[in-house]
Amino acid sequence: FTVENISFGAFIGGPFVGGWMLGENFKELGNPSLAKKTKIIGFILFILLILVGYYVKSDLSLGFISPALLIVF
Repeated sequence: FTVENISFGAFIGGPFVGGWMLGENFKELGNPSLAKKTKIIGFILFILLILVGYYVKSDLSLGFISPALLIVF
């Protein structure tokens, strides 16, 4: 996968898809142990993201996200 493919996959599918694609690249490059670690980390981050989304109160003000998005983009 190219950098653009992995970036787009991670943007659409989250850390699980990004980790999976990076893991497949590591496997193709001959590093199966790093591929496995990358996939596991991507899966753990995905589960943490789901749990955080579930436990955050719905009435939480998200005004702090806007400045962060301006910094990133």
